[in-house]
Amino acid sequence: MQNTIPLYRSLDEKLFNKIGYEVEPVIFSHSFEEEERIFTLDGEGEEKPNVYLMNDKEGIWDPSIHDLTIQQRCSLEMPSFLFGSSGVATKDSRLGVAVNWYSRTSSMRGIEPISTLEAYEVGPKEFDIEITYKPGQLRGSVVIETVLYLENSGKWSEPGYATKVGTILGVLDSKTLYIDGEGSEFPIVEIEDPTKPLWWVECNWTDPMTDLFDQENVRIYLNLKHRYAKDINHLKKGIAQSPLLIEILAASFQIIINELSQSQDWADIKIGQNVEKGSIGEAIYYFLNTFGWDTSSPEKLARTIREDLYSRFVG
Repeated sequence: MQNTIPLYRSLDEKLFNKIGYEVEPVIFSHSFEEEERIFTLDGEGEEKPNVYLMNDKEGIWDPSIHDLTIQQRCSLEMPSFLFGSSGVATKDSRLGVAVNWYSRTSSMRGIEPISTLEAYEVGPKEFDIEITYKPGQLRGSVVIETVLYLENSGKWSEPGYATKVGTILGVLDSKTLYIDGEGSEFPIVEIEDPTKPLWWVECNWTDPMTDLFDQENVRIYLNLKHRYAKDINHLKKGIAQSPLLIEILAASFQIIINELSQSQDWADIKIGQNVEKGSIGEAIYYFLNTFGWDTSSPEKLARTIREDLYSRFVG
């Protein structure tokens, strides 16, 4: 991974604390029967902070056929601290706040300006984030960042300040959404080959701390031409309709976790340290800590994975 050192002032922890950035809870909604439906997530409030597993509590929202709108109100208590001798921009500059989002698994990204900031403004400064994604637009994970950038450099430049319009000066917050919900907590590939087993797992990662949790690096194969494939049921019917599929997923997670437990990164993965967003390490940390999977022994891991999957998908 390549790191760069900016040669201009940027948002640091001290300045972040001074400006008093606050956010209200995220609101998720979608169009349903010609009306906007606000929905809550299954297990909401138990997630790792700023990481959301997009399972609609009532099981209505489906990312393949419904849109998704994300709304959140944010505020800066003292935006004036961003300007001048202790800030990231000169006093005659103009800063912008934007939402920068990207989904490597969907190969899509976008940036949307949402507010502007100037030195003379008295706080608090409130602004609203609102993003709408079309049905089927996203899959896998999407990272949504609220960023601070230079919108106008002003007339007077001073040493140490960014001058190029559009320069990102800091990230105010970041949230990760796992979009696929019930159908794809695990990257699944369906094949049709009567000569191969009903299912198997492949682990192709090089570095679980950075490699994405996607089909390129780890996947489970379901063979729809196997003689017992009828007992799986198609994924579109949902995991809850197939106890065999739940068992396959549980066994697959056991294989992945066992493989990771043999690596030098296992201690960091268990505490979510040094894992990149969207990586295999982050995904496994999320599953272990959000759903209470016990890795203290193989027997406990097998039992707690199944207790979790059956409770969430069968009830």
